[in-house]
Amino acid sequence: MLIVSNLTILLKKDLRVLIKDFSFVLNKNDKIGIIGEEGNGKSSLLKVLYNKDEASKYLDIKGDILIKDEKIGYLPQIITSEKLNLSLYELLNSELDYSFLDYKKYYQYLDKFNLNEEKILSNKIKVKDLSGGEIIKLFLFIELMKEPTILLLDEPSNDLDLDSLNLLQDLIINIDIPVIFISHDVSLLSRCARRIIHIESLKSKTECRVTISNVSYDEYFNNREDFLEKKFKRIQ
Repeated sequence: MLIVSNLTILLKKDLRVLIKDFSFVLNKNDKIGIIGEEGNGKSSLLKVLYNKDEASKYLDIKGDILIKDEKIGYLPQIITSEKLNLSLYELLNSELDYSFLDYKKYYQYLDKFNLNEEKILSNKIKVKDLSGGEIIKLFLFIELMKEPTILLLDEPSNDLDLDSLNLLQDLIINIDIPVIFISHDVSLLSRCARRIIHIESLKSKTECRVTISNVSYDEYFNNREDFLEKKFKRIQ
């Protein structure tokens, strides 16, 4: 269960309101795409949902977030330098408890993500030595091996080649847990998003608006285009 009630998020450094009075309930098997321009608070929202206490170091957070009987997996947009400087062996051993690992899933995901077991257990290769796409697949593999019940993805399609992007799309669609993902990739949104959270900054970023629509990305985009076209005609 994940329920958000009257959530307001402000940046502490300038008191800019990113999100105001936002409420929603995450449903079973939801596939929610978060859209909006850079700097509007998309990543901040995911960070608050994942770890409110950590996010409160630089965000002022008001409202209620109820998370009950859930285990949240989170793929950030930016991997910390601390993790990038670890060897692949050090990373996996710091992130995964092998005594409780589901080895059937382990090998299934290794194959699905085209990850070489010998390579990812290497003490000679550092995370930073991998390509951008390899890093994303590795960290997504790690989060899935933790067996989350909710998955949060921040720009997961960055640096992915076409085959890896198709793999990501299939994963989001077919995985049997709710997924909330941020993306500017129209193909990913069009194929995967079945609900939309649109975060906007208005009036030179002095006001904000968050819209949640229980429709696909294509339907939301078309409805918005029709609305803006009619609004423009009324102004003329």
